[in-house]
Amino acid sequence: MATMGFIRPDKRDFLQKLIKLLKRRTSITIHELLHDGSRFAVVLSVKGKNAKDKRGFPNLSDFSLSINDSPYIGGYGGTYTNEKYKYLYEFDLEENLPDEFKLKVEVGMDGIGDKWAFELPVKKAGKSYYQVVPHKTASNGRLG
Repeated sequence: MATMGFIRPDKRDFLQKLIKLLKRRTSITIHELLHDGSRFAVVLSVKGKNAKDKRGFPNLSDFSLSINDSPYIGGYGGTYTNEKYKYLYEFDLEENLPDEFKLKVEVGMDGIGDKWAFELPVKKAGKSYYQVVPHKTASNGRLG
């Protein structure tokens, strides 16, 4: 996923492996999520009947987040990853997120009345990431 903007440091403790839910023979799996202070991203897959739209993206009619029980209001975009069936959703951070929080993800799909609901604890990634600062240069991870 380095082509998607993720930096893979030597340690993989910055990504959190998550969970899978099955409803009506369709599964949604949240494979990984990342919160590093400058971005928040979720990698998921949808498998089952009518799981994809005509373009091949997940056939999701509703995708909402809550952070510590407060609705997330902001934009997001999705794209394919280089792994089959996996999609990357990156969320615009208009406000700083806490270092630790409870994330609730609700996902709806066309043709299925029930929503998939995930509740997960999230921790900010450690010092493995560097935040980009305009007009600064970096050498070996140190801004100068």
